[in-house]
Amino acid sequence: MLIRFTESIRVRVWGKEMSRFRKGEIHAVPTAVAGVLLAQGCAEPVGNATPDETALAS
Repeated sequence: MLIRFTESIRVRVWGKEMSRFRKGEIHAVPTAVAGVLLAQGCAEPVGNATPDETALAS
């Protein structure tokens, strides 16, 4: 699922930073992960991404 981050976040597992995402970035993530990020309000779904936006997801 394509999502756009609405705020910058850091993903940590057991205190270790795993990933960092910036506001406005678009990423393809598994549906379950997208569900958590959407529920927390730090991302929004990208329904019809432009070719330029889709290139950012890779």
